Amino acid sequence: MLRILLFSFLFPVLAQAAGSDRRGWDIDILADTFGYNTATASDYPWEDLIQACPRRDCIPAIDRPSFLSAEQATFLADDDIVIAVTLNGESRAYPIRVLVRHELVNDNIGASPILVSYCPLCGSGLVFDRELDGEPVEFGVSGLLHNSDLVMYDRKSASLWQQITGTAFAGEKRKQVLQTIPSSMTTWSQWRIAHPDTRVLSTDNGLPPGSYEHWPYGDYANSDRLMFPVSLTDARLHPKMVIYGADIDGHPVAYAQDYLREKRNLKDEVNGRVLTVSYADDGGVTVSDPQSGQSWVAHRLFWFAWYSFHPDTLLRKKD
Repeated sequence: MLRILLFSFLFPVLAQAAGSDRRGWDIDILADTFGYNTATASDYPWEDLIQACPRRDCIPAIDRPSFLSAEQATFLADDDIVIAVTLNGESRAYPIRVLVRHELVNDNIGASPILVSYCPLCGSGLVFDRELDGEPVEFGVSGLLHNSDLVMYDRKSASLWQQITGTAFAGEKRKQVLQTIPSSMTTWSQWRIAHPDTRVLSTDNGLPPGSYEHWPYGDYANSDRLMFPVSLTDARLHPKMVIYGADIDGHPVAYAQDYLREKRNLKDEVNGRVLTVSYADDGGVTVSDPQSGQSWVAHRLFWFAWYSFHPDTLLRKKD
């Protein structure tokens, strides 16, 4: 029976055994907090959701982020990973060592309300426009997982959203899809050199001093074990191999990170489109169609996580 100290930095209980139901907790988040049950419409079977902590918001999203200059961000090492975005003429970096303790940041860059999201179990970092139906909406951590991926909720309708797909699968907003904002997951040194004027999410977020100095997941990112069950697996790559995934008009494709770093720029064909795949100096990966001018950002995450939601994906890797 698998057990995991996923949230030991926040509370002293063990997460439920993988594959078990939600009855081991004092609060059933789905029923007691969201008011959802088997009669509630959902795009996923309810039994496929796992409650990974005792209550909603057990991992606290950052709602009032503060920022440092690149020179002030001395807590970062060159090889630290950041989620980075340039929007409205401003560049910002959100360190994974901070996001691992919060998973979500409700931020604004200029007039644009954005949601920065990170799932430590899937290694997936995505940035979304958090405007719904013309109104900025804040998001929180539901305390639930599906296919080992973070399930978010919006604080207005309490709809449940899958982080990797950005899609609401239950609640009032069901079937709505968040607009993805181009972003990169890259090393701090790559981003800092390319964007020296970047602002950096600070460590002043209400947690005790030293909270961001230690990695709470041990060797998880390098091991082949999964802490929670997923619907599908594929053995063509190590489950934690970092890939960059893009959905080309309903045709998903994954590029292994080591393959991309070796090639830097490559040509590919997906569903009849001749594509250019570029690995930029700042660590961003872009897939583009030179003929139409259309482009897609390839998102960085673990292979098992991408495959769980895109089992029909193409895979580009070293021979």
